[in-house]
Amino acid sequence: MIKYAEISTEENEVLYGPGRRIVIWVQGCSLKCKGCTSPQFWDYDKGKEITEEELIELCICDDLEGITFHGGEPMEQSDSLLYVAERILPKGKNVVCFTGYEVEELKRSSQIALASISDILITGRYEESKRNVYLQFRGSTNQKVLFPSGNFTDYKLLDGQNVSAIKISNDGDLVYNGFIDPNMVDLIKSIVGDN
Repeated sequence: MIKYAEISTEENEVLYGPGRRIVIWVQGCSLKCKGCTSPQFWDYDKGKEITEEELIELCICDDLEGITFHGGEPMEQSDSLLYVAERILPKGKNVVCFTGYEVEELKRSSQIALASISDILITGRYEESKRNVYLQFRGSTNQKVLFPSGNFTDYKLLDGQNVSAIKISNDGDLVYNGFIDPNMVDLIKSIVGDN
């Protein structure tokens, strides 16, 4: 069983990975980086549950390139996410995994295995003092983008763009993913209203 906050189909390469894909924001994170854009995903007692098999079914649609494990902290649910990854990779799908851990901090065998089979692996804690909103997949300059599987060795990072996904929730709240400029948030709130 996987504890998650949100699952969606996205097509935003700068934020989530190549092509149209399933993105799962897992629920729960012990790292709690200062300035994190997703503190709502830290609490282990919140969220919903999905089985590994249900998530695999979502991923194997013909028009999807793969899955992105986002968070919260995916490596804290590495057993279940590894199970999913091992079953979708042979079906021609790719795996992008975000983690606040450095590779050398991964201790459990499922964490090490998930890191090693990921096509794109983003590592390192977000450091507010090193914030840079113009980096693909990363919010601070200390974070690394790795290509462990070898399937994306020619991939060129799309640094230099500031892209955020901005939505208005059913409750009327402004929800955004990515590292957005605070002035942009203020501008949007002034247009749509601030609840």
